[in-house]
Amino acid sequence: MACISPTLDSIRYDAGFFREIDVLEKLQDTLPDGYEIFHSVTMHTLSGNAEHHGEIDLIVLGPSGAILLLEVKAGDVTLRDGGIFKAYRNQERDIVRQTQTQYAAMRNRLAAARLDAYVTNYLVLPDYRIDNDAHIVSIPRERIINAEDYDALGACVQDILERRYAKSDIAEIRRFLANEFQVSTDLKLLGAQLRNTSRSLAEGLATWVPRIEAPSGIIRVQASAGAGKIQLALRLLNDAAAKQDKALYVCFNRSLAINHSSRSVPLVSTTC
Repeated sequence: MACISPTLDSIRYDAGFFREIDVLEKLQDTLPDGYEIFHSVTMHTLSGNAEHHGEIDLIVLGPSGAILLLEVKAGDVTLRDGGIFKAYRNQERDIVRQTQTQYAAMRNRLAAARLDAYVTNYLVLPDYRIDNDAHIVSIPRERIINAEDYDALGACVQDILERRYAKSDIAEIRRFLANEFQVSTDLKLLGAQLRNTSRSLAEGLATWVPRIEAPSGIIRVQASAGAGKIQLALRLLNDAAAKQDKALYVCFNRSLAINHSSRSVPLVSTTC
């Protein structure tokens, strides 16, 4: 059984999507292990100043790394002026142009990613029958899987991909189709963030403690290392110096004394 990405239980169904789900489930059941199916793949490509946003219904990745793009059009279609058209509520879409754009976009994205893989595209018309002797200039009849071929969809896909190979690592192609990319932490930026956070947290004591009024004039601060006790002591010493008060800084491990002449003597002690 083929593997589906993303899983079916993650799909948000809508009225126009059920037939595509039928095709997806048929491929899953009829393709053997080693095949992977990606559905509703969004694609954004750039060509000069032009941008193109689109979605590919189904992408089948073969065991050898070959890629098959499948555009699924349920219901009736119109063959006119050498083209194939699908009517929607507000517009008519040129299916051939859509498939050509998708193919070109996939080739461009693979080239930009420096991945070398065989790519082809087919049109799936599960509810529409096209005569075998009917030919149109815009798309080969052999590239259309219609209602008559639909029961053999899995076999058709295997026949298309089994003799095609990719020169690039299939794991890289799989990550590309799954929109997965590797990231690593910027240690320099992380260090700066940690320093800024530690400084902000440490400055909290120095900001709020001086605003506290105690009748005894004694405030006991008990906090873990890095909480900002030394920054608080420095703030109190600077405040005392600005008032020309005497201040004494006492460390339990070593004594440091800073004397200033004047009236009161606030006592500041920390644990080093």
